[in-house]
Amino acid sequence: MGKVRAVWKWVRGHKRKVCCWLGVLLLVVYGVVYLYWEFWPSPADKVVSGKDGRKVAYLEKVVGNGEGAVVVLVHGSPTDCGSWLYYLRKTRVEGVGKFVAVDRFNFGQSGRVEGYELEEQAKVVKPFLEEGRKVVLVGHSYGGPVVLRAAADYGDRVAGIVIVAGACDPEMKDPKWFRGMVDGVRFLLPGAWGESNAELYALNEENRKMKEVLGKVKCPVVVVHGEWDGVCPVEGNVGYLRRALGDVERLRVRRLERTGHQIHLTDWEEIDGVIGWVLGGGS
Repeated sequence: MGKVRAVWKWVRGHKRKVCCWLGVLLLVVYGVVYLYWEFWPSPADKVVSGKDGRKVAYLEKVVGNGEGAVVVLVHGSPTDCGSWLYYLRKTRVEGVGKFVAVDRFNFGQSGRVEGYELEEQAKVVKPFLEEGRKVVLVGHSYGGPVVLRAAADYGDRVAGIVIVAGACDPEMKDPKWFRGMVDGVRFLLPGAWGESNAELYALNEENRKMKEVLGKVKCPVVVVHGEWDGVCPVEGNVGYLRRALGDVERLRVRRLERTGHQIHLTDWEEIDGVIGWVLGGGS
C-alpha cells in the first residue's frame, strides 16, 4: 500500500504532465486504430459486376465439388466480409456447395451507392442468386434487414433467410444527437466509421419503410438472437419480427441464452443448424 500511496502522491503533484502523456497515448492509440480501419484491406479476393456496373467484392469458400446450395453471408456495420472468416473456418453444414461472404456497398472493396436505402444495399446479393440453385441469405446485425429486404425484392430466387442478431426493429433506440455530432467530425474518422454512422442514423426510418414490402416475403425465415445482446435488444427485435412476419408460413425463432451480439463467432453451430433447417424446406 505504501508504494500505491507514493505513486498516487506523485500523480497528484504532476497532474499537468500526467494529462499530457495520457493525451499523447490516446492520440497514438487512435492513430493506430484509424490506420487499421482505413488501410487494412478486406480479405475479399473476387469481384463481380452487376448489370448496373457496380462491383461486388466477395470471399468464396467452395465445399467439395461445389455442387449444392449457395449461402450468401452479409456483414453488419462497420465491418466487411472479414467478419465471417471465423465462421467460414468452422462451418460444417451439409448440403452447401459454396459460401459467399460479400463486402456490402460502401464497405471493403465493393462499389459505392448514394444514400443509405436498404433497397440499394440488398442489391449486393443479386449476382449470387443463381437460377436452378438454392440460395440462402444470412445477415448479421445490419445485414439482417439487408437480407430481409432482399427476400422481399427477390423472393422467387431466395430459398430462405437467416437473420442473426438483426437490427430490424424500426423503434430501436438510437442516440440521434450522438450520430449527428459524430457526422460533424466525419472528416476525422476512418471511412468505414463515417459510412456506418450515416447508415445507422437512417436505419430506423428504412426499417419503417420496409413494412410496406414485408408481405412479399414467402420463403422460410429464421431469426437467431442472443438474450444478452446489448447492441440490438432481443425483446424489441424478436418481438417486432414475430409481428411483422406473422404471415410467413415457416418462421422459426431461436433465442440463445448467455449469448450476446456476435453469434457468428460464439455460436456458429447454431447458424449451421438453422441453415440446414432452411435447406430442408423449413420442416
